[in-house]
Amino acid sequence: MWHGKPVLVSNQVGLNDITAAGAGLVAEPSRKGVLPVLAEMLAKSREELSEMGQTAARLARERYSWSATLNGYKQLYEELVRVRT
Repeated sequence: MWHGKPVLVSNQVGLNDITAAGAGLVAEPSRKGVLPVLAEMLAKSREELSEMGQTAARLARERYSWSATLNGYKQLYEELVRVRT
């Protein structure tokens, strides 16, 4: 994802927004769940896969980088402080 590749993730890892963002596909973690989704991904054109990869890299930077994670915790902490006071 970080390196600009489209991703195929399990629906158990909490990254279900991958499909909506256009960065990859989500599958149930079983052979029965993965095979049709993998076939769907392999049927895409190189251009579609490249676009998905670029979106994946952007999504990784915006939502899953250390700075994005720290900003999220900072906002949560500030909200908790406001609620307590």
